[in-house]
Amino acid sequence: MTIVEIGAALRSKKLSVGELTEDTLRRVTDSQERLNAFMTITDDAARSRAAMLDDELARGLDRGPLHGI
Repeated sequence: MTIVEIGAALRSKKLSVGELTEDTLRRVTDSQERLNAFMTITDDAARSRAAMLDDELARGLDRGPLHGI
């Protein structure tokens, strides 16, 4: 899925920021041992931010095409 498609899915509620975040965290965790690309993975902070962004979109607050991505 492209960023444009993800943005459209977020706005149409076919995908939530929380779901996108969980998928990303899963991919990061799965590849971390092989790639060693991250010094720190802040799961809790990512989930908290995702919940806030989902709430903003639910209230009609859209900060632009990358909101939630």
